[in-house]
Amino acid sequence: MPNQLDLRLAFPYLQTLCNLTLFEHHDRNWARTFADAFRGIFLAFRSEKCFTVHFIATLLVIALSWWLEVTQIEALLLTFCVLGVLGLELINTAIERMADQVTDQVSPAIRDALDISSGAVLLAALGAVGIGGSIFIPKILRLINL
Repeated sequence: MPNQLDLRLAFPYLQTLCNLTLFEHHDRNWARTFADAFRGIFLAFRSEKCFTVHFIATLLVIALSWWLEVTQIEALLLTFCVLGVLGLELINTAIERMADQVTDQVSPAIRDALDISSGAVLLAALGAVGIGGSIFIPKILRLINL
């Protein structure tokens, strides 16, 4: 296409940083796109302690939901919470990995970006605990007759 901006020319440092893989992603088919996405989830699960902890919490939520027979609306709320936390954890991990590649020196701006993305995960996790508690605690109390 004429007059189309080539990002590799506009941002030459991206070419070095990403080794052009960023710009090759548009040529992928759907199967490759999904395979890459699942690879990313697997990498986070294998290498990130926080993601693994959140995944284990997800299994606990699933088990409690089944055991306590949550309603469909409660299940949707819990699903939204779980996927929100796991999704933000993946984004946080991606930001951490990119930051490690940009520089190995201390950078206040990169530190701030990392703290902000971690804060997003924390807020989502706290919200999920609050929503999960408001769903599970009354059901558990009724179960044990309190």
